[in-house]
Amino acid sequence: MLVLVLAAPATAFAARVDENPGYKLAQSIAQQLCYAEAKATGMQAFAKKYGSGDSGKQACLQAYTTKAQAIAQSALAACKSLPKSQFTACVSQQVQAAINAATASFTAPTSSAGSVPQEVVAKVATALCYVEGKQLGKDGFQRKYGTGDAGFKACVSAHLSEAAQLVQQAVGACAPKDTGCIGKALQALLAKLKP
Repeated sequence: MLVLVLAAPATAFAARVDENPGYKLAQSIAQQLCYAEAKATGMQAFAKKYGSGDSGKQACLQAYTTKAQAIAQSALAACKSLPKSQFTACVSQQVQAAINAATASFTAPTSSAGSVPQEVVAKVATALCYVEGKQLGKDGFQRKYGTGDAGFKACVSAHLSEAAQLVQQAVGACAPKDTGCIGKALQALLAKLKP
């Protein structure tokens, strides 16, 4: 009897995927939305809202199902008339724009300085790694930090302090919470660093 109970949901799941070609895309979008929320709000706030562990992840995915399906359907509809060679890139671009818009309202935790969102510092550190990678070249970068994701993570970690200082400079040059000004100030600071 237990086998039948477990087999029924698997059959329903397979039928749902076959009936809806955007299902896997929507599932991926929901995962991205949950990841973005957890990253932006912090794991404690995420766990408080959804629960911890796998049950918390599932609760978040369930909460974003409708929004994810709407994003997937909108992206697929917007790109359906394009040739196959352009379709995937179009869908990806549409989905990313929608995810960015949906996650813009998430409240980011602040760093120990209190006024600098950690997510912004991490993005600036990532940008610094791209600049350094161009300066050193692939081989030089790999010699300094290592290869693959581990090497890139080592670079980002090494640049966090510098990135926090740059973000503090940008925040100091702007009115509080003027994200447009802060973004432009960060772009100007990073442009000075480019090779």
